[in-house]
Amino acid sequence: MQSSVLAEAAAAGIRLVISVDTGIRAVAEAAEARVLDLTSSSPTITSPTAWSPSPTASPSSTHQPGCTYPCKNLCGAAVVFKLAQALLAAAAPLTADPDAFRTRTRSVLIPSFLKLVAIAPSPTPSPSPAKTGRSRL
Repeated sequence: MQSSVLAEAAAAGIRLVISVDTGIRAVAEAAEARVLDLTSSSPTITSPTAWSPSPTASPSSTHQPGCTYPCKNLCGAAVVFKLAQALLAAAAPLTADPDAFRTRTRSVLIPSFLKLVAIAPSPTPSPSPAKTGRSRL
């Protein structure tokens, strides 16, 4: 996250900023997001004990207490992919043609996103189990 980008996002009417992996350490930027009335979230593979304590950060992790997600070792990009997948599914009924939206989501958007998820774990210093199960393509 960068303060200048956050300011541009807020000016454009954006209200949610999701920063993958590195956002967990961007405590100053998370504070800036709060000042700009932005909600920020930072999906991460790290356990909650590794998070920097910050009242402004909203980290999400499959390692959070009470999380029932079956694959605990998703890299940050995979967590965001699953979030995007859920948001797109929830948005379908709100569109003019839900069936066409679902078809486009399945045939164009999801495969496009998967290309990014497929290369993300390579440079990510996540534990080796992260490259198994749903993080492994």
